[in-house]
Amino acid sequence: MRYAYHFEFCERPELPEWLRGELFESLGWVQSSFGLERVLGATVPEFVLEARASRLIELGSGSGRGLASVAAGLDRKGARVPTLATDKYPQTELWRARFGGQAAEVGVSWSERAVGFEDFDQCLAAETLAGSVLLLTAAFHHMDPVRARAFLERAADVRASVVVVEPLERSWVGALLGGLAGLPALAAPLSAARARTLAGFLRTVLVHWLVPVVPLILSHDGVVSALRQRTPADWTALTADLPFERSDRLGLGLLQNFSAILLKYPS
Repeated sequence: MRYAYHFEFCERPELPEWLRGELFESLGWVQSSFGLERVLGATVPEFVLEARASRLIELGSGSGRGLASVAAGLDRKGARVPTLATDKYPQTELWRARFGGQAAEVGVSWSERAVGFEDFDQCLAAETLAGSVLLLTAAFHHMDPVRARAFLERAADVRASVVVVEPLERSWVGALLGGLAGLPALAAPLSAARARTLAGFLRTVLVHWLVPVVPLILSHDGVVSALRQRTPADWTALTADLPFERSDRLGLGLLQNFSAILLKYPS
């Protein structure tokens, strides 16, 4: 299947923040149902230790659900690596609810400042980035080839390693799985029933069941995400002449649909 870069609804800046929050929370739940959290908790901590990272910085943290699994995985390994959640559209309320009570214990903090793929090296201090691992979970595909190459060049300039985890492969099977993302999203209100206020729960019911905007968007974006995925040959071309040492882990998870790539900056 050929690479194609079409638009995703979740990237649109005009999307209302309350709806973006619903999308991120539901997407985190959907990805968890496909096994993403298990992959993150097992694989990313190994990559962080392999890279001898001084800090873990997630770009595009969304709801923070995946980062919580990584932090738990690091804790199981006895690794105390400071961890920072960031996003172009900071989900401060979600992060505070997820990490607030145990932020100090698991070593997770978050940036209330907007941090994007294009300006992370301007938003974060050079001493914070040097020696760190930049984690992009289901996020690297949001950059087209030109932006992706520019991102990796800036990461190399600040001497940071990069870990990319993607939930799909560029194939008909990947497109099918992406299109099915809206189905488990229909159950998201049930998982949120105990955690939300009544008003929040009713809003979730509205956009998932009564007017199923969220499941439809997730299905559309899931298919587009599959078309944007990169093959090993794509990664070879994308990292040509950059100083990274690459490690690939493909076919991860129960459905063997996850991939994890480590681009290690030489120590």
